[in-house]
Amino acid sequence: MLLAAILSTVWLTAEMAGQSPAPAASIPPTQTISVKIEASEADGLLLRQKLIQQGLEHKLKFEADEEGFAYRIGFALEVAEGSWLPKVRWSTRPKTYSITKVEVYDSIGVKLFEFRKSMSRTDEGAANAAAKEIVKRFVRMRSPAMEE
Repeated sequence: MLLAAILSTVWLTAEMAGQSPAPAASIPPTQTISVKIEASEADGLLLRQKLIQQGLEHKLKFEADEEGFAYRIGFALEVAEGSWLPKVRWSTRPKTYSITKVEVYDSIGVKLFEFRKSMSRTDEGAANAAAKEIVKRFVRMRSPAMEE
């Protein structure tokens, strides 16, 4: 009951001040980015899932499009072994890690950026790290401050 009274007071105060009481009203709309992911079927699906998850945080919606894409993303996951990795005591598992290679091109084929990420224990972790980096760079490229 007390919570309902507090919420209605906040709602009325915001209306009287001429503000929208809904916080979502001030959030900019989601920007859709159409991408073509060039990868194996499983790796492409994994990267697409991670791009969708990471993009939500920055109001970016990634859509797969084979024809009218704005960006083409080359994505490869590899497994590597390393004797230099820290040894875990009592473990007999091989010391392997996942490496991602990413190249991003615009719709006419101009390379915008590329990077490699390594040291992820799983393919999912590697794809997540790659998606975070891709989203970060898209946000930076599309930032209004960068256009000036």
